[in-house]
Amino acid sequence: QISGSVYLGANISSIKRLENGVVLRHEDGSESYYDKLVMALHAPDALALLEDASEDEKKILGSFEYKANDAVLHTDEGALYPDQKIYAAWNYKNDGKADAVTLSYWLNRLQNINTQKNYFVSLNETDALKEVLERISYAHPQFNMAAIDAQSLRAKINGVNNTYYGGAYWRYGFHEDGLWSATTIAQEFGCEL
Repeated sequence: QISGSVYLGANISSIKRLENGVVLRHEDGSESYYDKLVMALHAPDALALLEDASEDEKKILGSFEYKANDAVLHTDEGALYPDQKIYAAWNYKNDGKADAVTLSYWLNRLQNINTQKNYFVSLNETDALKEVLERISYAHPQFNMAAIDAQSLRAKINGVNNTYYGGAYWRYGFHEDGLWSATTIAQEFGCEL
């Protein structure tokens, strides 16, 4: 069972592990002590916070690279094909350029939104979109061979030094994969989700 205070926006500057716990160092100079730590953030960000990263942590977490992607929420039907009959929940379009693919999620289908207006979230090659509602920048894991090999080594660092690692990078990079990793950690703690 989780006990103690919950802090939002704690601005952790570094983490040091002890034999029977962890110390979180805050930007304001204060410290918090816990018996276990779950780092639910991108692998390079987790590694950067560790004052005392092991060689295994450096190798495994350091194998994951990320790429910035802009996600654009919009209503521009020009992002998809002219014929709405071929719209799918996930749509790819490259305008004839093999290295410039735009992925657009049709939210009406994907999330069962029943409106007269179509809503989309598009990634990559989004500068020409019209009817933009919001732009958000994300970083997504890139799965080269080093990252795929590192995924199989999770057990070498997960739970070691009172530290657990959760994130979508342990599988395919989707939100559900982040939830999967959180579920495996909860099971190690004896919790059911």
